[in-house]
Amino acid sequence: MFSYAKIIKMPASLTITWSNQITQLCHDAIGFEGPITFDFSSVNFIEPFGLVSISTTLEKCCLQKKKVQYVPPQKEKVKAYLSKIGFDKIFFLDDKPKHASTSLELKRLTALNPVYTDSLMDLMDTSIKISEEDKFQMRLHINELLTNGFDHSHSKTGCYVCAQWYPHKQDIRMCVADGGIGILDSLNRSGKYGKFTRHDDAIKKAVEEGVTTRVHKKGGIGLTFVRKYTIRTGGLLTIISGDAKVNFYRNKIEIKKHSAHFGGTIVSIRIRPGKDVIEPRKEIF
Repeated sequence: MFSYAKIIKMPASLTITWSNQITQLCHDAIGFEGPITFDFSSVNFIEPFGLVSISTTLEKCCLQKKKVQYVPPQKEKVKAYLSKIGFDKIFFLDDKPKHASTSLELKRLTALNPVYTDSLMDLMDTSIKISEEDKFQMRLHINELLTNGFDHSHSKTGCYVCAQWYPHKQDIRMCVADGGIGILDSLNRSGKYGKFTRHDDAIKKAVEEGVTTRVHKKGGIGLTFVRKYTIRTGGLLTIISGDAKVNFYRNKIEIKKHSAHFGGTIVSIRIRPGKDVIEPRKEIF
């Protein structure tokens, strides 16, 4: 029926600053019924947010049995990075990624992977030198954060995750994306917190301690902990779900609306080296 492919032209910078445009492109790709060409030719810079959001979209297109084509970046440095981080391996049959010591390979998870979590902790320890107690706490809460992508999202694709250390900016960035039902629908389906009509209200509720959609189980401390930790180190937690993007800063919460819905949830974490600021974990289990 379709004799042409829809061109999804990526912007020069695949970063969270460009989230409105990127989520619109993701929405366009999933909504088009014919073949898709993802054009990376003009891309100059990519961070974890861009990798996981596009990867989740690519996965959905594959589930829809669309023909997917790929135009690589013109810049050899960017092309090499995509190969090293694992992007080519997942979608374009390059089976020999050699990611650098400053990055954690892009990976699709359908269940908790202790080896991957340990690799993330090693990257953090190498980059920002966290204590053993910090590593223990972060491992627990990152595992819960990843579990959200399996338990809450009802995602058919699991979740995508990767991380990158930026020495020149002195921060580490990790991003997790699932292609599920989104935070608003997840909370509404649970029936535990009333009915939400705005995605930003649902996101703000989700970071409150103890909020979980698990039935007869305690939880809801992963996002709470991550929020506290990131802002106390001068970092940033950003959550995108539906048409909302919510930035959690130290002294404010910033809400932005996207022109298109993202089908699922993206959690972006930026951590900067800081003092030992982790509070003792409350025993609630």
